[in-house]
Amino acid sequence: MRTVFVAKDADDFLYRRVTAAAAKHCSVTERRAADCERAAEQFKKTEFMKDKIGEIYEGVVSGVTRKGIFVELYNTVEGMVPAESLGDGFEPDENGLALSDGRTAYRLGQAATVKITGADTAERRVRMAIWK
Repeated sequence: MRTVFVAKDADDFLYRRVTAAAAKHCSVTERRAADCERAAEQFKKTEFMKDKIGEIYEGVVSGVTRKGIFVELYNTVEGMVPAESLGDGFEPDENGLALSDGRTAYRLGQAATVKITGADTAERRVRMAIWK
């Protein structure tokens, strides 16, 4: 959809151009600030978990991908459990809501107990393993 402005005079046309450019600039800047905020938050959470390697936590499966499952701990830290650490044959279901090998399944929203196996601040990633 395209909007066409009909300027009553040159000043009105200039005002509308400047306003549109300012609005676009504000949107881009706001998105950039939100991205920086998320990156800083993830960095601090990863930094917090560096001295927690080897500890056991309770959480909830918050994401499922072919590469593994994401678990969000009750302290809001999220990490990944790689599929290869779960065993052979784990594949996502057709809806992408679970990772299963036919016998065991990890479903979105399911409670999970995990062990922290790594925290890389450079990549802002926390690695986990399922704890049984």
